[in-house]
Amino acid sequence: MNTVNNSFGDEMSSPDQMKKCLEARMEQLAKEDICLAFSGGVDSSLLLKTAADAAAYTGRKVYAVTFDSRLHPSCDLEIARRVAGELGGIHEVITVDELEQESIKNNPVNRCYLCKRHLFSRLAELADGYMDAAVRLRMGLEEVRAGL
Repeated sequence: MNTVNNSFGDEMSSPDQMKKCLEARMEQLAKEDICLAFSGGVDSSLLLKTAADAAAYTGRKVYAVTFDSRLHPSCDLEIARRVAGELGGIHEVITVDELEQESIKNNPVNRCYLCKRHLFSRLAELADGYMDAAVRLRMGLEEVRAGL
């Protein structure tokens, strides 16, 4: 199973170079189906568009997975559904209740990490159970912003 190295390296100095690097990486990943955490925001939309463009050449599928959570407004889910369709992704929804996790409910200082870990473990379960040879694209907002 392939995983994604989110590092763009120090040699990236221009937006055009970063775009080419992202496109090249997506072309490699699109040899298999891609499972992408998708909020419908700018960062995940860029990743979905790039993945869908690469997958169009290989005939593979791109799953845009959104978490339905009571911690986010319901309108976010509708926006994500619409944008995923517009960009060529197969939209999937995972319903989660982060507050069912005692470690998150107690509101510790590392709650964001714990929550993301919980969400991405659910995403990995979907990818493992739904696709034979899934590429897990684990680029969270922080990682994308760090690279771009």
